[in-house]
Amino acid sequence: MVNLVKMPNEKRFGSMRFRGAVLATVCMCMTDAQTLVDLRTQTKSVDFSNATTTKPFKSGSVLPSTCSVGETFFNTNAPAGTNVYVCASLNSWTLAIGTTGPQGPAGAVGPSGPAGPAGPAGANGAIGRVQNGGVNLPVESILNFSAGGCTDDPTNGRTNCNPAGISGLNVAVNGSTQGTQPTLNLISGSGIVETCTNNAASNRVDCTPASDTSYLLSRDTDQAGDDKSLLPASANSTTYTYCPSHALAAYKQGQVFRFRPDVNSGVSPTLNICGLGPIALQKNASGTLTNITTNDLTAGTWYQITAVGSVVNAFEVTPTNFAGGAVTSVTGSNGVNCSPTAGAVGCSADTAFVLAQTAAQTMTPWQFVATSNSGDNYIGTMTPVCSAFTDSLTALFTPNVTNAGGPMTVDCGIGPKRVYKYNSTTDPTGGDFILGHHYVITYSTTLSAWELMSLPSGSVPLVNPMTTAGDLTYGGTSGTPTRLATGTGILRGGTPPTYSELSGDVVTSGSNAVTIAANAVSSSKMSVANTRRTCTMVMGADNAASALGNTDIAPQGQQCFIPYAATVVEVTVRADAGTPSVVVSKDHTGTQTDLLSSALATASAGAKACANTSGTAGLDGVTTCSNILSVTSLAAGDWIETHTATAGGTAKRMSIAVTYTVN
Repeated sequence: MVNLVKMPNEKRFGSMRFRGAVLATVCMCMTDAQTLVDLRTQTKSVDFSNATTTKPFKSGSVLPSTCSVGETFFNTNAPAGTNVYVCASLNSWTLAIGTTGPQGPAGAVGPSGPAGPAGPAGANGAIGRVQNGGVNLPVESILNFSAGGCTDDPTNGRTNCNPAGISGLNVAVNGSTQGTQPTLNLISGSGIVETCTNNAASNRVDCTPASDTSYLLSRDTDQAGDDKSLLPASANSTTYTYCPSHALAAYKQGQVFRFRPDVNSGVSPTLNICGLGPIALQKNASGTLTNITTNDLTAGTWYQITAVGSVVNAFEVTPTNFAGGAVTSVTGSNGVNCSPTAGAVGCSADTAFVLAQTAAQTMTPWQFVATSNSGDNYIGTMTPVCSAFTDSLTALFTPNVTNAGGPMTVDCGIGPKRVYKYNSTTDPTGGDFILGHHYVITYSTTLSAWELMSLPSGSVPLVNPMTTAGDLTYGGTSGTPTRLATGTGILRGGTPPTYSELSGDVVTSGSNAVTIAANAVSSSKMSVANTRRTCTMVMGADNAASALGNTDIAPQGQQCFIPYAATVVEVTVRADAGTPSVVVSKDHTGTQTDLLSSALATASAGAKACANTSGTAGLDGVTTCSNILSVTSLAAGDWIETHTATAGGTAKRMSIAVTYTVN
C-alpha cells in the first residue's frame, strides 16, 4: 500500500519532481503485480447490472457428489427450467427451480425375494408307476387285482395285482372322500335292497341293488290299484272299515282313494282306514259339503274319495249323481210350472204365459170377432182381453157384416181405432172385408191405427192361395195325413189341425201336458259346455315334506273311470313350483295307450300349461296349448292314468286335468 505524504507549502514546488517520481513508481508497482479482491469482505452493495456477462453459479453436467449447506449448482444436462440446485443439507442437492420431471426408465431388476407359500394341491394325475414289493412294473391302462401279487400283462395291456398289494380302498361320495378302508360294506337303505354274491370264476364280487317293494310303489302294485283301493266287508251301512295291504300311516289333506262300499249307505256314514279313526263321508251339495245319507252310496259301485281339511275331517265322495233321496223343492219360471211328487218332478205349461197347443191350433189368442157395428165401425171382443195398444199387436178379425167402404174402425174393448190398407193410410174399399171371413190386422203405433195384412195388390183380401185340395197337409206320427181344402178365406174350408201326437223328442198325453221323451236329449242336442267332464288327478301335496319324485307322478294307474264313450278335448297341468312334466294315458281292457305324443310340462314356476289337437287357445280362452294331444277317443270302461313323468326335484304337488266331452 502506498501512503501519500502532505508537504509544506513552501516546499511544494520544490518537491514536484519528487512526487512525480513517486507516482510513477506506484503505477509501475500496480502494473507489475495485480491484487485479487475478496468480494465477500471487500465489497458492499455490488451491482452487476452493467456487466457484460454474469455467471454467479458453479456449473457442470453432473451434480457434484459432495456439497456444503448453501452451495448452488447449475446442471447443464438438466431440462431447461430445472437446472438450478441448492445444497439444503450436507451432500444433498435439491432442485430449486421448476417441477419434477417425468419418471426415468426402470432400473435393473433386483434380486428375487423369498419363495411364497405353497398353492392348493392340484388334481390327481395319471398313475406314474406301479410297483410290486418296491419293484417298478410297466404302467398299463388297466389295473387288475388277482392272486399272486402284481405282474405285468402286456398282452392284455394291464398290470395284475392281488389284494395283498392294497393298503386300503379310498371311498368317495359325489367327489367327497368318506374314508379309506380295506373293506367296502354295502348296506340296504330305505327302499333299496342290496344283495352281493362272490363270483370266483370272474375273480370279483357282484352286487345288485333292487327296489324294496314294501317301501316303494311298483308298477304292478300301482296298476292293480291295491294301495289306493278300499273294499270294506264290514256289512255296516254307517261304519265302513278297511285297511289295504300296505297300511296307511296317517290321514293327509288331498289323499285320493277308490272306495267300493259293500252295503248301501245309511245316515251319516263314516270310513275308518287302518284304524286311524272314523272320518265322515260327505257329498258336495251346491258348493257345501254335507253328510252322505241313506242310499246315497250303492253297494258294489266305485266312488272316488278325497281327504278334506288340513286336519282331515271329511272324505268328499264323487261322483255326485247319488241314487235315492227325495226332491223337496223345484221352481218353474217363464211359462213352466213345476212341483215335486214322490221324489219325481212334474212340470206343465203355464198357459197364462205361453201359447197352448190347442189354443194355437184354433188361433184363439188372435181372434177378434165383431159382434155389432154401426156402418163400418165394428165393435167386438178379443181373447185374451185386449188391454193396451202395443206395436205389432196382431188379431184375426172376423167382421159381422161386409164393409161398405170408406173410413173404418174396430174396437177391441178399449176404444175404436182406424183401419188402413197394408203399409198405407188408405181406407178400405167396399168388399175388402167380407162377412164371416178372417183377416189379419196388426196395430201400428206410428199410425195409431190397424193395418190390413193383405196380398201385395193391397186390395185383395188375404185368402187361402191353395187352388187344389191337398196343397197343404198336416198329420201326426201315425194315421193318414189330413188335407186342407181350398177356399176363399184364410185356410177357410179345411178341418183345423189337431195334433194328437208329437214326434221326435217330446210326447203328450193328449191333455196338453207336454214332456221330453225318455233318453231323447242326446249330446248332439246339448250345448258343448254341458257335455264336458273333467278327470282331475292330484299328485302330492303343497305341504309335503319333500319334493315329488318321478314315480310319485307316474306311473299311477286307474285314476279316473270313464263310464261312457267320450272324446278328450284338452289336458291341463299345474304345479306348486318347478316345471314337472307328465305323459297321460288310457287303460282300455288292460292295454295302455298314451294320449299325448310327448310329455306335457307346466309353465315356469308351475304355471298352467295345456295340450289339445290343434295347438290353439285352451278352454280358458287365454292359454295357448301345444298340439301334442294325439289320442282323443275314450270307450266306456276305460281308465285314465299317468304313464311317465319327470318331477324335476322342486314341485311338491302336481295337478293334472283331462277334460273330455260325452259322445
